[in-house]
Amino acid sequence: MNKDKVANIAVRVLTRLGRWVDRFADWLVDVTPKPSGDGEETRDRSRENGESETERPRVETTSGERFAAGRREGERWRIPQSRKVLDRITEIADEGQWGRALAYLRKVDPLVFEEILLTAFERQGYRIERNERYSGDGGIDGRVMIGGRFWLIQAKRYASAIRPEHVQEFADVCRRQERNGLFIHTGRTGPNSQRLFESAPDLHLLSGRKLIDFLVDRDGPGV
Repeated sequence: MNKDKVANIAVRVLTRLGRWVDRFADWLVDVTPKPSGDGEETRDRSRENGESETERPRVETTSGERFAAGRREGERWRIPQSRKVLDRITEIADEGQWGRALAYLRKVDPLVFEEILLTAFERQGYRIERNERYSGDGGIDGRVMIGGRFWLIQAKRYASAIRPEHVQEFADVCRRQERNGLFIHTGRTGPNSQRLFESAPDLHLLSGRKLIDFLVDRDGPGV
């Protein structure tokens, strides 16, 4: 069995393991005891201990905190894994096989792909901001400081052509937030999508050979 097959098997195993970790983290959040709705039991214990209700801070778990907890659990696996995959991509690209490197990148977990991009920016000295969670943030997969202002990042791990509606949706988000955007993907850019990029000067496309060069720190994001 060659090294690539072993690496692919390892990525699949680690992907499944990461999903189990996330599910276990969600389960822990769900089974964590929460304050009762009427608070009678808490007030009774406070009276027994000679404490007033104002002296006992009420602790609640918000949905945002639970999402953040799930993200932190995922980071324990995805961020270290992104570094390993990025190192492997660099090895393949250094052999002059950027097409093979792109094909390898198309097989990684989509959430790991997001972390690969953020890790690459970090390694090149850019300041980044990660989301509190991996989904549901308006189509934004992170932010990177370029030229003194934050750019929005959209990461799409495609195996085929990108979908024009994804480009349009991201363009709308960038316009609403008055930010420039980086649309980074592993697929092909069809003519309809290309026209959308040409009509949106605040959007920058990073894909194909340029994406691989960026990941191995040869040309930056090109903006």
